[in-house]
Amino acid sequence: MAAKKQSPMTAPAKKASAPKTAPKGVVIPPAKKGKSAATSAPSTYMHAGAKDALAYRVIAADFTAGATVATGLPAPALAEVAFAGRSNVGKSTLLNMLMQRKNLVRTSNTPGATRQINFFGCKVQLPRPKVAPVAAAAETAETAVASDAVVSEPVATPVATESAAPTEQPVLDLILVDLPGYGFAKVSKSEARSWGPMMEGYLTTRIALRAVFVLVDARRGPEDDDFQLVEFMKGPRAAQSARPVEVIIVATKLDKLPKNQQKPALEAISKKAGVRVIGASGETAAGREDLWRKIVGSVL
Repeated sequence: MAAKKQSPMTAPAKKASAPKTAPKGVVIPPAKKGKSAATSAPSTYMHAGAKDALAYRVIAADFTAGATVATGLPAPALAEVAFAGRSNVGKSTLLNMLMQRKNLVRTSNTPGATRQINFFGCKVQLPRPKVAPVAAAAETAETAVASDAVVSEPVATPVATESAAPTEQPVLDLILVDLPGYGFAKVSKSEARSWGPMMEGYLTTRIALRAVFVLVDARRGPEDDDFQLVEFMKGPRAAQSARPVEVIIVATKLDKLPKNQQKPALEAISKKAGVRVIGASGETAAGREDLWRKIVGSVL
């Protein structure tokens, strides 16, 4: 990474309690009785008026790890999709909506409260394929192997698996990553200096990273910090991968705007950012299907 390259990631990592046996900087989730990331029952959490809420049904979601220092990052195992944005953009609410969980991702009234990288294992049921299930799965596997041919680290190739029962939908395993908010956190200079390199290191060297969703407030549009992050992601990455990391801009809190102002606001943000913008709301689940479609497309 060039010495003068800047990113907006200056918030420090939140110090969380961890078992004494945990490595420095690693936050291990408490053990759950009778449940795991692969077996936990789906939540009944639904949003009123969310017509597309079950188009991508999350059948399991759990907090798997948290890191406060670079050495505490868990080893890459599944494809990862990261979410970044300013501290008051509604990122936690949006993630809870995506995973159909009420309080899996903790929300706070204090901007900048999340000061560590949090990893959430997610098992999502995809829409039924329009082609023959067996052929589609085989084609997906071949394409994924070919696209990851030059990956230098062992990362599991994400493939949607089809159940033996013809009526069941394919399921995809992946990791959603909650990056600390930037822009409003009141932190010491020493904390900021230690946090910046960790964030930049994750974004430029993480071999499992497939996409970064940059969240902006639909009422305000992208600000300087957001543009800095987008430009930062356009730079060279240390991780060797056949596919670049995709950057997607999401306009959150769409429900805060009157309905007749939503489309003009999205068009204005899209024009300012120079890319298509996905409008979404963590409160009403607006845009959920578009977001999941983009997530799955970046992974497979």
